[in-house]
This record gives sequence, C-alpha cells and structure tokens, in this order.
Amino acid sequence: WFCVAALHGSGGNIVTIERTEDYRRVKRLVDANPIDQESEWKLTISRDVFYLIEVQDGEDVGVWCFDPTENGDYEMHAAMSKACRGKAAVTSGLDAIRWIYENTDANTIIAPVPEYLKYAQRIPIAAGLVYEGMKHGRKIYKMQRELFNELSEVM
Repeated sequence: WFCVAALHGSGGNIVTIERTEDYRRVKRLVDANPIDQESEWKLTISRDVFYLIEVQDGEDVGVWCFDPTENGDYEMHAAMSKACRGKAAVTSGLDAIRWIYENTDANTIIAPVPEYLKYAQRIPIAAGLVYEGMKHGRKIYKMQRELFNELSEVM
C-alpha cells in the first residue's frame, strides 16, 4: 500500500488515505456500508482499479474506488462508514482525488451518484465537481484536472 500522509482530522485524530490491493479489506468496507441495504457499486478485482482506504486512528472507515474508463478518465465510487460522512467525506474525497491526479495521468474524474440518494448529491458539489446531467438514473458529476489544480491553489 501507499500512504498519502496524515492529511486531516480534528481533536488529535490521525487520518490517512492508503492505496490497497487487499480486496478483502475493500469488500469488508463495501459490504459493511451499504446504501439502502444494497451496495451502490460492485468490487472489481483488477490492478487497473485504484482502491484508496480512509483510515482514522488506525481504523478503516471508508473506501474510494477509481475505475478507469476506456478513454482514460476515472469513474469514482465510495463506501463510507458513519465516521466518514458529511464534511469528512468531502475532505476525504478531495484527498483521494488529489492522490489520483498526483499518481496517474487521469484528466477527468466522473462521480455517478444514484438520483435517489439526495444527501449524497451534496458531497460532489461541496467538493467542487460540476453537474453534467443524468445517465441511467444517476446524476453525473465531473472534475477536470485543470479545475482541481485551480481549487488546490485556494484550498
């Protein structure tokens, strides 16, 4: 695994983002944090897919999945425990996007959020992703590398 570093946290918490190829670790997080009793996305075992685990004080609390598309963009999915939701999910997601842009040649991150997950729609918007429209019952949000670089300058 690759550790980004102590990235954020409050009250002395140490929070890191780690890349993992431990698919059992990813599956435990996905299965333990379903949305409406069903996982929003399925685990893909492939070296092409990046799984980044959010770790708070030594405990796995969420996973970000970045699945490459045929044109070199990455589709982003998440499974977050209650310890990594709301503002914590926005911060974690930005850390994960930063990791992808620093470690791959990705140009665009695509976040398809099921339309029925109203509360989850706030996360990509708060993180600066741009709404692009609907596709197969999902709201599509995107972030270009150039936009991320601009946002990083003011963060």
